Amino acid sequence: MMNPLFLALILCFFSFGLSAGQLTIKHEIAMPKTLDAKVSYLGYSPNGGALLLSSFVRREAFVVASDGSVKTLALTPAIDEQRMAYTDEALYFFAGLQLYKLLGNGELLSISQAEPALGYDLDVSRSGRYVLSGNYELLSINSLDAAARMLNVSGVHPSDDFNMEYEVLSMQREVSTWLSDKTLLRVWKLADAQTINDIEVRGKVRTHIILNEAESIIAYIVGDTVRFWNYKTNTLLKQQLEFGNDISLGKWNNVWLLSGKTLYRLVWEGNSATAQKVYRSNADEVIDTLSRHNFSSDGKYAVLTERKGEEFDTALYQQDRDRQFVKLSELTFGSGRLSLHPTKRELAYFSYDDNTLRIYSF
Repeated sequence: MMNPLFLALILCFFSFGLSAGQLTIKHEIAMPKTLDAKVSYLGYSPNGGALLLSSFVRREAFVVASDGSVKTLALTPAIDEQRMAYTDEALYFFAGLQLYKLLGNGELLSISQAEPALGYDLDVSRSGRYVLSGNYELLSINSLDAAARMLNVSGVHPSDDFNMEYEVLSMQREVSTWLSDKTLLRVWKLADAQTINDIEVRGKVRTHIILNEAESIIAYIVGDTVRFWNYKTNTLLKQQLEFGNDISLGKWNNVWLLSGKTLYRLVWEGNSATAQKVYRSNADEVIDTLSRHNFSSDGKYAVLTERKGEEFDTALYQQDRDRQFVKLSELTFGSGRLSLHPTKRELAYFSYDDNTLRIYSF
């Protein structure tokens, strides 16, 4: 398995490509020379109405509206790109001690002086109503100074990992002993911070997601197997999905699963889970890019990168009638950053070569 940091570097600096006639430039924006091509983040707001471009090195940030107009964000210090959270309606992020909310129309709202209460990460519910503190307290995001509701969990552990949906919060924590590997899974109600259920499962859980909140189903990965827990009935389901390779999961409306050279959509139907194959690569490797910037919110479009020998090829894909990803366009830009629009046939690309942001329609 390739080192995730190395993968990130590859995705920043490999050569993107473009098939003639497939993409049309909507906006071409020469960014300020002070930026010096040092862009470290490029991404759309959840509804795609605003595009955020940020440079942690240059301490600059810009919002690009759908009409191509650019607004400079006067933020000091710079945006902390490691502490960002998406909800259905907004993008939340820290800049120094301040928590901000970027709306779909490009409006930037200052929430509160939230540091150090919110710790090192930023976990916000899908509704945008709740946020998790660094001390594992549930806070109302609109009144961070109000009384917090403590979660019944002792201490802070480096293996802790949280997920929030609309009504529940889930956590995984490694509780292995020298005799056996075990992981604790626990779920709380967001409304009152009361525990719904918890369970210790065998093995080291690499990651978990709330697969279906309505049916109270959590999917978690142990080795090359996806297992399932109904947290309402506190039942470990008999069904397991086994793969011959390591697994990566990503959830942005759809749940994407990458195993080896095959990409799946993971869905819960009836009383069972199904891994629907959507793409099988003939290359040597599919680079793990299960980022929200690589998929449209409806799952119809994706940007995938493959390795063939020492070469990396990136392309734009579209689902066909059989819901399989087929290549729509090769992407062969120079080195830079790319983000796919969540709701439109559009992608944004910032070029490191000429310090220019280009927005394409397809």
